[in-house]
Amino acid sequence: MKINWAKVKDQVTLLDEEKLAEPDLSRPWLLVVDDEAENRQLFSTVLGKSYNIVTAETGLDALGKISEQEFAVVLSDHRMPAMTGIELCAELERRNHPARRIIVTGYAELHSVIKAINQAGIYRYLTKPVAQEDMTSVIGDAVTQYQMQQENRRLLSVVKDILEENSELQKDVKLLGGTERQRSKVDELIEPKRVDLSVMFIDVRGFTRLSANTTASEVIGLLRELFSPMHR
Repeated sequence: MKINWAKVKDQVTLLDEEKLAEPDLSRPWLLVVDDEAENRQLFSTVLGKSYNIVTAETGLDALGKISEQEFAVVLSDHRMPAMTGIELCAELERRNHPARRIIVTGYAELHSVIKAINQAGIYRYLTKPVAQEDMTSVIGDAVTQYQMQQENRRLLSVVKDILEENSELQKDVKLLGGTERQRSKVDELIEPKRVDLSVMFIDVRGFTRLSANTTASEVIGLLRELFSPMHR
């Protein structure tokens, strides 16, 4: 693909290889997939100011790199040899990969991309010629959503651990033959955790967004796994 960024080329300085080889581990990782070296370099220059960038020439190359590094966003051209951007995104969807997927496409291919949005789990698409401000805004939103989903999953894991701990404690009291009064005392001890759990679950940031961007079966499965200790 060709991107009309003549002004950008005049304004930015290409990142040297030494800087690209020394990533800032505190930054999110982005995978740029494009079959044209000039575009890969241009994306790396503009986006490399805020993110760690890895590039791939083909969809197959991208799949190999995805297995080696955790990416927050995959930015891919649509029309590429061997594997299109849509096919790449569809494969990531099949693998349930959490990275947000953004497709760059020409107007003539836009209908195909729109039809594949749900099937391939495409977060957003950008049409050529791509405006730099649009691209940086969309990628920023995608990274934020990815980070929120990862935080949601972490908090849900904490909630699950608390539920399991409380369940095991109650089991131990019963096995030891504790009196009704002792059991009541245990309930009092774990009550703060129950309160914290309720507050945590209600206030999990972005849980509504997580549900909106996750299949119903996955959400139900996650909740069943989360609350199963309560019914032991």
